[in-house]
Amino acid sequence: MKLTSRILQNFGKANRIFFPVFLCLIVLSAAAYAQTAPSTGFKRLWIDYDITQNGQKGMRIHTEFEVYNMKGIPGYLGLYFQYRDGTPLKDKNQTLYSSAGEVAIYVEINPGYNPTTYYADLDAFMPYTELDLPDGKYELQIQANVIYKQGGIIGSLTNFDFIYSQGNVTTTTKKTADATFTRAWVDYDVREGNRKGMRVHVKFSAMDMKGVSGKLAIFFQKRGGDPLYSNSAFRATGQRVGEMVAYYAITPAYDEADYSDASVFIPYSEFKSVLPRGTHNLQMDIDVIYQNGNLIKHLSTEDFWFEW
Repeated sequence: MKLTSRILQNFGKANRIFFPVFLCLIVLSAAAYAQTAPSTGFKRLWIDYDITQNGQKGMRIHTEFEVYNMKGIPGYLGLYFQYRDGTPLKDKNQTLYSSAGEVAIYVEINPGYNPTTYYADLDAFMPYTELDLPDGKYELQIQANVIYKQGGIIGSLTNFDFIYSQGNVTTTTKKTADATFTRAWVDYDVREGNRKGMRVHVKFSAMDMKGVSGKLAIFFQKRGGDPLYSNSAFRATGQRVGEMVAYYAITPAYDEADYSDASVFIPYSEFKSVLPRGTHNLQMDIDVIYQNGNLIKHLSTEDFWFEW
């Protein structure tokens, strides 16, 4: 009986050792899977309108993005066309469509690298006729996803708003100011006067703003959305009073006005006045606003680093 009791005691000790180790292995396995599971990172999306391809007029959609841990895993960039509220456009001729019957186009991808495969400009052409819409003016969006080839989403990249007009458009409703974003880019270490800083360029379009004064506003904030504040000429007024901002004044002369390069300069001294020495993960919140500061349209949020 003493021998049996000692064996049971030892077995109990072994269980107390084995089960924590077993649970530890489960946790480590889950962590390893989380680190290696395929995922995505969005950079930007932009559109070239009124392109002719194979005799059809349409738009070419460009997407810049990254995929992670997808080497050897075939997939697609899926572009799904919807109304702004997320209601899909329904396909009518089964030419460019998803398995759910919505208007969509797919571009095949075969990532060749781990941990990251970078797509600087993956483009797709959408004929206007394949939107399957009657004459009118529509506020639409493109939902861009990366999916497995056999089905199933890997990551959602963005919802990109745009306006589409077809045929003779008549309306008795009041027009609402709007804007669409194409892209933004930055020139660093630029001098303006005796100040060194960065020049931010934005390509965008303003709609239904003919004769209406407004601003392209570029607010500067920490990654995550906490504003930077300013007591200088770069201090915002209106709804976001006190925030650090650079303005570009606009008064569109047309119902649809394109701004191919609206640029603003901000000196590095503005950041140095509110940030300690070191490397800082920052963002530009790019909006089109009325003169009083009320928002017309948020265009984009762009990440950048500042170090001093």
